[in-house]
Amino acid sequence: GNYLAVFSDDYLIREKENEWGNAINFDGPNSEPVREFFITNGRYWIEEFHFDGFRFDATHAIRDQSSEYIIGEVGRAAREAVGSRSINNVVDASNYVLHELGQPTHAFDLAKLGGSSVVVRRAATGERVTTLTRLKSELAAIRRRGYAVDQEETTEGIVCIGSPILGADGRPEAAISLAGLSAGMPVATIESLGRTVARAASQVSGTRGGSRTIPKVKRAKARARRRLVTQRRRRVRGAA
Repeated sequence: GNYLAVFSDDYLIREKENEWGNAINFDGPNSEPVREFFITNGRYWIEEFHFDGFRFDATHAIRDQSSEYIIGEVGRAAREAVGSRSINNVVDASNYVLHELGQPTHAFDLAKLGGSSVVVRRAATGERVTTLTRLKSELAAIRRRGYAVDQEETTEGIVCIGSPILGADGRPEAAISLAGLSAGMPVATIESLGRTVARAASQVSGTRGGSRTIPKVKRAKARARRRLVTQRRRRVRGAA
């Protein structure tokens, strides 16, 4: 949440709420320090971290009747701070078009959506999604094995394995996951950890009255594999 109001009553204007919460005080009484806070913050990211620019979102919710619009002033300060290097400042106007003109900026043909929903996810490292059929096949494979693998999509060098905890209606309520360095996780290790995470999530789902996340065929194969390992160990002990 936004806790700026804890530090001062002048950061927000409570009588001017929008879908994001209380409006930021860019043009009301004592707004000068508030504006300077945002302007200096923009300059800071350019000077200290050498950002290539900014993307300003939810601009439709920014109310500013000052002589210079706050987004323009932040952009001007950023350009002054960058020196001879060029930067790009982009304003997302999609919400403005939607709210002010009543025209949706993202449209989908409902009749062509599989399951009447839009699924958005990060592409796996080196992955190229070529067809909708292939994407559905990959998602179906994740559901069958009961866990998903994040192969460095979020953080370079980190592999994350997760499995959903399902409620009584069969929909995900939470998840169990673990992460580690990709250098120490060969494919066999990832698969083994994935099954472990899926089993744990399945047990929690069961205690909450939800369906189990591991298909029965997978559990049967896992039990058969464990029995085979146990038999081999007994043979080794007997030979010794």
